[in-house]
Amino acid sequence: MRKIINLLIITLLLLPTISTAQPQGSRQPTYSRYFLRGSVVTKDGKTINGKILHIKDNQISSRCIFHTSEYADREEFSPEQLQSYRLENGQKFVSREIQANGHKFKAFLECLTEGRLSIYYYRDSIGNQFYAEKENNGLVDLVQPEYSNNDDVYKKTGSSAEFKKTLTELTSDVPQLQVNINNLTVLNRYNLVQIATQYNSVTNSENSLSNSDKSRFDLIVGGGVMFTGNESKGYAKENYPLLNLGMAISTGHNFYMQSGISAFITSGDLRNTPVVVSLKIPLFLEYNLSSTKSGVYIGAGCNIYPSAGIFDSFHAGANIMLTNHIGFKLDVDLEFVNKYIIVPDYLISTTPSAGLLFRF
Repeated sequence: MRKIINLLIITLLLLPTISTAQPQGSRQPTYSRYFLRGSVVTKDGKTINGKILHIKDNQISSRCIFHTSEYADREEFSPEQLQSYRLENGQKFVSREIQANGHKFKAFLECLTEGRLSIYYYRDSIGNQFYAEKENNGLVDLVQPEYSNNDDVYKKTGSSAEFKKTLTELTSDVPQLQVNINNLTVLNRYNLVQIATQYNSVTNSENSLSNSDKSRFDLIVGGGVMFTGNESKGYAKENYPLLNLGMAISTGHNFYMQSGISAFITSGDLRNTPVVVSLKIPLFLEYNLSSTKSGVYIGAGCNIYPSAGIFDSFHAGANIMLTNHIGFKLDVDLEFVNKYIIVPDYLISTTPSAGLLFRF
């Protein structure tokens, strides 16, 4: 009986040692409830997925603690080493150079909203700071505070009039926001995100509108191939390469007039008139079927040949804008011999073309 009791005592004493023993070379996972899934973007643009420590103190602006797997070592990145990092909860932090407390340095700024007008948040041991950036033209300090040392406690003394003035200047192209800005009494995340979201919504809508609200001038430079053929009517089957130089002018309501000049080289005849290089002048009324700056259009008009007369024409195509001012124009033109002035009689050519579009 005494031996049994002694054995039980020895077993109880050894249990903690047994429970903590691990196979040689194994490591405990380093994940904790403070780590969130996310990704970092390195200075050279490489994206690495893993988990990021969700820091809740004033060090959030100066470091990013990251690891790629359960057993990987933790890495600590500074703003100089990363372009940005993102957490699974939607938070995004970007590395930007700022000036605070009389010094210039790089810090991780939380991106509260992105768009034509973006809002960023910075936190340090002194307090909170908000920055705005319009169209990538550089950060603007919204408070522009003055710092005073009173009993070793730094306080921001910037007034509400200062950030209201700055916001007014940044959103001057959307005057309807002025009332909302004037009604602000404090500068916080909610107010700034609301102002920026409204601004981006209005400006995005304006940028997406086509000619329904704005006049415009387009310059088109391109080329195509004119496929002709109606032998029964005296038009030989030929393929004529051509060069287009055109312009489109609109005064609103999705309509615009297009004209220009096309030069094409041919070894055939055009209405039995032998030519080597010929010109035609298109004249169309077009209608954009889309309410956005890129979209499909249809048109009708005529092609004027100085050497051969006037031919009815119908066409359709698409404008594909890469930016607000540069894009592509794709077009297919069907050309008819006209009957009774404006009634098309028979098809004589089909011309697909493409070109660069410059919008002013």
